[in-house]
Amino acid sequence: MQHVYILSTKTIVPALMEQASAAGIQVKNIDFIRTEPIISKEKADQLASFSSAALVFTSTNAVEAVFELLQQYPNPLPSAHVYCMAGRTAEKLAALFPQLTVKDTGNKASELADKIIEDGEKDVIFFSGNLRRDDLPEKLKANGIHVHELEIYKTFHTPRTLGEEYDGIIFFSPSAAESFFSTNRINNNTVCFAIGETTAAALRQHTNNRIMVAEHPRQENVIAMVIDHFNN
Repeated sequence: MQHVYILSTKTIVPALMEQASAAGIQVKNIDFIRTEPIISKEKADQLASFSSAALVFTSTNAVEAVFELLQQYPNPLPSAHVYCMAGRTAEKLAALFPQLTVKDTGNKASELADKIIEDGEKDVIFFSGNLRRDDLPEKLKANGIHVHELEIYKTFHTPRTLGEEYDGIIFFSPSAAESFFSTNRINNNTVCFAIGETTAAALRQHTNNRIMVAEHPRQENVIAMVIDHFNN
């Protein structure tokens, strides 16, 4: 069994760390971003002012932030049906908002936008962060869909310069990629692993190294991809 040294730019859950270790892969966790929900009466009033529209979530951060907002400022959501990213975002929605119906999911933002367009939605409420990408809202607007955007959390880069070299680096968001490469370079043999196509697209702006993308946007799929790559 070979020994492989991997960096994850977001903390991996312990069970998956153990799975990787059993396959001879040592994972080091260093968070390159942090997020904070925006909880205020102003945000709650803004949400309450929206007319009935489909709800759109593209991250677990947005789901958790809306949940915290409604815990502090109880108010019914403007709609019962949702569009969201597949994987952890859909799972978090099911856990925190079991009353909502997930109408469709996507593995990347542009795919999710296509499904919203195909379903003939006219109005959506998009829960976003301050560093959100343009892909989804701009595509919806270009197709005549009214987008009510509510910035519900903030993302902050937390870069650090590394003195070590890794066989591979795992990235879970475009923001993490931007934060990492703001202070680091990687050698030509380092493989980059991305949780999805949006993150992979951000990586391509910073490196020509090999980039592998998980088939489904979940931590377990990323770890399985890493294990399969280094042990086959």
